[in-house]
Order: sequence, then C-alpha cells, then structure tokens
Amino acid sequence: MISKKYTFKSEKNGPSVLILGSIYNDEQTPTKAVYMVLEKFASKSLTPLKGSVSFIPVCEQNCKQQLNSELIEHINNADIILDLRSATISASQPFILVGNSDETTKKISSALNIKYLVKHSLPTDSLAKSYLIINCGEDNSDQTLQTAYYSILSALLCLDMLQGYPSQPVKQTFININKIYTKSKGGTLAQSFNSFDKVSKGETLVNYIDGTCEICQNDAYIILPQTDNEWFYLGTAADNF
Repeated sequence: MISKKYTFKSEKNGPSVLILGSIYNDEQTPTKAVYMVLEKFASKSLTPLKGSVSFIPVCEQNCKQQLNSELIEHINNADIILDLRSATISASQPFILVGNSDETTKKISSALNIKYLVKHSLPTDSLAKSYLIINCGEDNSDQTLQTAYYSILSALLCLDMLQGYPSQPVKQTFININKIYTKSKGGTLAQSFNSFDKVSKGETLVNYIDGTCEICQNDAYIILPQTDNEWFYLGTAADNF
C-alpha cells in the first residue's frame, strides 16, 4: 500500500525528484518530515524553480525484501529518488546509503551534512540512476525529524530547484559495505554495539548458541546492529566513491 502521490511542477525543464517516506510501517518520523515539506509546497511557500518534485509520504511494504510494483513504477519514472528511513534501534546515527556513484548522487550526498556515507550493492541499484537511502536516525526523535526535513530541502537546494543558500558541508566518512551478517542461527552479539562503532581484526562479533562465533576478519565499522533479520552490516573505510 502507498499513500497518495503529490507532484509540483515548474514550467522550466529539470529533473524529476521523488521523495519517499516510511517505506516500512515501523518508521514514522520520515513521513512527518515529508508532510512538513509537502505542506510548504501545497501552500506555495516553496515552488520548484525547474523540473518537478513528487512526494509519497507513506510507502508501507508488506515484505522488507521487495518493493511493490506500484512503488517501483513511480521510482522508474523519476530521475532522482530520496528514500527517507529511520531506525528502531537506539543510538542510531544518520547515514546515507548509496548504490550508484553517479555525479548527481555524489553532489546530493555531499550537500546533506550527514557524516557517514555508505556504499552498498543492494536491489535499488537497478531501479534508478540516482537513488539515495537516507537513514535519518532513531525513529520518534526530534533530531531525526530535523535531519529528515533538512535533508529534503538541502537536496532540492543543491539541485537548484529551490532558492536559498546551502549550509556548510561536513567532512564525511566513506564506508564500503563488505558483508551482511544474517541471523541464520541463534546467538547474541559479543557486546552492545552501536552503529559506526569500530571493530578490530580478530575481535569476536557474535557468540552462537552452538558454541561457535563470528570473528572480525579486518578492521571495520559495525552498521545497524540488531535489525530484524541481520546481526549487522560490516564495512571498511574508503577514501571516496
């Protein structure tokens, strides 16, 4: 199920931007941020200077492994997608998840003032050239709401689709995801990890109930520990994308 799609167009040619909120029904904060920006466009406080911007505030999926066909159609019709997410785990720091490293994706990522930029190889790669998943932090947090709200505005500003002055960019940390540790059998994390904690080669990551364990093979970063189906993602530092 997806909520109504709202589109605002300029008479001047430009990119088609699609902004998604709450891909899954346990993510409430992105939807609030999308509605906040949407209301400004509806009241004409904001107007696209070129191209078009579309909003789908609610994109609830029945399955976390696959997007539904209706949503995929909207994605395929857009040039640039901002997919806003939030995390149900505590102490979750904002980060940008990208697949393709095209120039538009790089430009938007550098404008969002989010420290961590994570490169992945997930199914979204084939859906659109410039697809950014923006995990804005822990759900139901005022800070997460602000991050989501200003990420939308900053992206549109850097694309020259709004009038205004972009904020000063932050120094970003680039990370390549190397492995996803799925919960294939019972166990517990070796310690209480937070996203972007650094782990060292040889360090124990997971202790399984059968007596075996997962050992870190290289110095790395832990990303999103203890989600529904995964223990965590593991990534290594990179100079850039």
